[in-house]
Amino acid sequence: MATGNTAHYDSDTILPQPFALSIVQYDGDSGFYLFYLDESGKEQTDTYHESIEGAFKQAEFEFGVKKEDWIKL
Repeated sequence: MATGNTAHYDSDTILPQPFALSIVQYDGDSGFYLFYLDESGKEQTDTYHESIEGAFKQAEFEFGVKKEDWIKL
């Protein structure tokens, strides 16, 4: 559930609350992306973080998702 601490926009329109979140690190990239996904798994937006801890903290700040709530796939 969104905390209301942030809002993401597409032009002038506020994006809906994501259906799911995902944290991804690409080969050769030292940082981590927190992806905000819709019901079909399509990316709505993302944030970039220097560490996985930063991505976890952002997810908790925005949605109350704690580090221990994540499932590694």
